[in-house]
Amino acid sequence: MNLESGKNYTISQLFCGDNDKIMIPDLQRDYCWGDEDKGLVKGFIDDLLEMDKSQPITMGLFYGYYDKFTPEHLQLCDGQQRLTTIFLIIGVINRKLGFKQFERLLMSSFERENDDNEPYLQYAIRDSSLYFLSDLTLHYFLNPDIEGREQINKSPWFLNEFKLDPTVQSMLSAIKTIEESIQEQSKDDLIELGNFIADKLEFLFYDMGNRENGEETFVIINTTGEPLSPTQNLKPLVIDYNQAISPDVPKLWEEMETWFWQNRRSKVETEYPHTADEGMECFLNLVRLLHCTSEETSYHTIENTDKFPYKEMSFDEIYNAFKVYRRLYSLDFSERYDKAVRYPKDRRFFQQDRIYTILPTMRYCLRFGETEDEDIKRIYHIFNNMARYRTTNRYKDSRTDKLYSPAYRAMLVVEQMNDKDSLSLLSILAQDGNEVVEECVKLKFISTYKDSEEERKEVELLLAQAEANEILQGQCGDFVTWSEFRKDGFYHYYSEFAERWNENLMDLLRRALLTRNMADYPLRLSDTFFNFGNKDNWQKIIKHNQGEIKKFLDDKRSLQQMIDDFSDESNKWYKIIKDSQLMNFSQYKNVYVYGDIKVVMAKERTSADYRIVYRNTTYSKMILAKAKGATWYQVWTNKNCMWSDNNKFNLTIDYFMSSKGYQVVVWQGKHPNMDAYPYYDQLRNLGLQYIEDGDWAGRWTSLMIEDAESAKSMFKDIAKHIDECKPLVITTENA
Repeated sequence: MNLESGKNYTISQLFCGDNDKIMIPDLQRDYCWGDEDKGLVKGFIDDLLEMDKSQPITMGLFYGYYDKFTPEHLQLCDGQQRLTTIFLIIGVINRKLGFKQFERLLMSSFERENDDNEPYLQYAIRDSSLYFLSDLTLHYFLNPDIEGREQINKSPWFLNEFKLDPTVQSMLSAIKTIEESIQEQSKDDLIELGNFIADKLEFLFYDMGNRENGEETFVIINTTGEPLSPTQNLKPLVIDYNQAISPDVPKLWEEMETWFWQNRRSKVETEYPHTADEGMECFLNLVRLLHCTSEETSYHTIENTDKFPYKEMSFDEIYNAFKVYRRLYSLDFSERYDKAVRYPKDRRFFQQDRIYTILPTMRYCLRFGETEDEDIKRIYHIFNNMARYRTTNRYKDSRTDKLYSPAYRAMLVVEQMNDKDSLSLLSILAQDGNEVVEECVKLKFISTYKDSEEERKEVELLLAQAEANEILQGQCGDFVTWSEFRKDGFYHYYSEFAERWNENLMDLLRRALLTRNMADYPLRLSDTFFNFGNKDNWQKIIKHNQGEIKKFLDDKRSLQQMIDDFSDESNKWYKIIKDSQLMNFSQYKNVYVYGDIKVVMAKERTSADYRIVYRNTTYSKMILAKAKGATWYQVWTNKNCMWSDNNKFNLTIDYFMSSKGYQVVVWQGKHPNMDAYPYYDQLRNLGLQYIEDGDWAGRWTSLMIEDAESAKSMFKDIAKHIDECKPLVITTENA
């Protein structure tokens, strides 16, 4: 069976037939994937083991030709490393499964029973390579003539010249790698892997026509030392399929290749270089997405990039998309703080947030033809800005299994525009739910000034400046509402915001915001866990407290003046407002709140440092544990109590805080497996009273202490005496 150019073939369809063979001709290089220093076989087999065995996958394109002398033998020009490795994997699996399971893929029954025992793959680059693979297949893959891999080079058929043949040595190394990689696989796993290779791995075939063309392709491959790139593979398919309709296709494809060559980036120019082929492949992925006609297709196309549907689209569709892409590439979008259209830094294709911006803009250009640069920049900006705060990654609804592709939906929005003015998006986005109220408000604001191009652009650039703010993350619609759609009002609110949400003033800002007694500030993260505001949640804080934030921005006082003017000592945040060190101490601005007690966290977890704050007094995490010879763990709080366990004795010390005052309580029994404190009965000598009955029976407690600093000193002093582990003698100090 001769293969047809442009069709996909499984391994079962390639290695079949009585006399059909795939020949590696003498123009080819040696097999080298097995070389241990390359590690290619290991990576290849690992990838196969991890793949979804239920889905077909295209392994790329391979080139070949048939000649009139051996019409049943396909002369391979490119793809030999992959096909050879697959053939060796099949051989190893067949041997592991008892020599019969996949023998049909190694050698035809006609060859085994009636002919010369030639395998389907023939390595004709030299006689030794040809003979070795034939003997290896017959004696090692198909028959138990050899006990193990180590015996191959001791077999009577193993010739001396095999030792000097680099292809033979690389194959032996590959077999070793394959056997080691699958040695832990069960019989069922190996059968599944073999069936997957046989029936799910596909190659796209391109017929070179003759040896002359095959040699030309081989020269291209050897010039780079690599297999043909996906775009080089695609080129002949597209030209062959379209040339009869469009004779200029070769010239236009060359034009595209030349442009991508001119716009490649070297290591000298950028930290993230890319070749012309990589740039073109990235563009062609956008073409595939532009061609999608359903959200489901778009969803799958974003991930599955191995097949280009050249038979489903005209070359004009590709070339028109290229002209648009070239134009976008040339535009300067920085005036509105938007990213340029450039090859992605360290990725093969654009990330989905960039696709969400570029794709609808390309659709816009294709739909409205010759548009002004300013019109394109406006559309590009709207989608680029929405990508800052909207979900742009494809996703699957776990409840309904419905597939969503935001980039495809963005294209549909453009399709609904009734003219090229970006303001026509207002009526379309207004139907899209609450998510885009933000953009609708801003478009309405812009439309107020639509009669003056100069004023319109002034407003657009003012909005763009606010949207680019790292805190706002594209969302400044609240400022528009507060301004009542007036340009000067918007400028007032944004300039005040930018001045106060200044990177160098953030802790001062947080303390000033605490003086406002806002319902949703600090931001609640859980029942007891709050945050004073950071880059990731400022937008949420603004949304939750819109009215108060507007008043805050209208307040003409400085941040420091707001703090200085605050005098409500009963406010639970008073100490944090007045003490600048506490806010500065908290790196992530997190705080636990237990009634009037606050635990200001240095980071996110209690394993890091923290400060316990009650009214106007601060207690460090190590208040009892930092002293020399201390036997106490760090303190923690629970509602109105701060406490610490002793790490030597079955002893706990509590520090109760209430509106009436403070009490220090010492008790035992929390950790019965630990030793008893030998001087527990003498705690009276430290100023404590023994409780005879009630819930606190058996505990020692101080009298109520009104002054926080006195109570704090007693708390530390009692812990210190216990640390010393000496008899508690009555002294003048503690009498």
